[in-house]
Amino acid sequence: MEIVELKNLAKSQMKGNTGILIISNLIFTVLTMLIPIIQIISNTELNSVLKFIIMILVQPLFLGIAYIHYNCTLDGQVVKLADLFYGYKENLKRQGIVYVIKSMITYLMTSSLVTLATTIIMILKPNQAMVPIIMAIVIFIPSFILQTYLSQIYYIMVCNKELKGTEVLKDSMLMMRGRLIEYIGITLSFVPWLILDIFTFKLASIWVNPYKNQTLANYFNKVKKEYYKKSENIIA
Repeated sequence: MEIVELKNLAKSQMKGNTGILIISNLIFTVLTMLIPIIQIISNTELNSVLKFIIMILVQPLFLGIAYIHYNCTLDGQVVKLADLFYGYKENLKRQGIVYVIKSMITYLMTSSLVTLATTIIMILKPNQAMVPIIMAIVIFIPSFILQTYLSQIYYIMVCNKELKGTEVLKDSMLMMRGRLIEYIGITLSFVPWLILDIFTFKLASIWVNPYKNQTLANYFNKVKKEYYKKSENIIA
């Protein structure tokens, strides 16, 4: 299924659910942005412990938004606004394991890449114009690749409640193996919408976010069928 087909399918699935998808994505965005919002309002930097607590508390929302958009891919499935909080009712221990391992992998990789980039800059001593380019190549690209491999974890948790946290991470990585260019293509296809979002002072995101998330849910269905067809694992 091509990117255009995935996006057209997303548009058709949004019909009849547009209001719920828009509101749920707005609530999701606000709640997952609590840390910067609180810091802006209070004009103070939150301490690390409080930040960590807030991040833990909002993590189930990522499962909830995946649950909503995945259900929109299923014929006859009723989507409700309350589904956004689905994650708070589902195996919090497993979600915690996935979040902690994912965070540790991301932190260790980012720290190593920052050290590597700093070392390269110290050795090469490039001009100031080259520093951001080196940082982007050494840090951003590998980080994006890692996040691509971990991009399916919430959909997998929605579809298969029996998998352990480590198995969820493993399946996501294996599922996305060899699909980096494909995923980049989907991401880049939304760049014009993101530019429009900037010029409309984020108003366009009211529609763009649900549209993008629904497209990604359809993409998961595509890779899921191909991956589990070759695997002994069974997924709903």
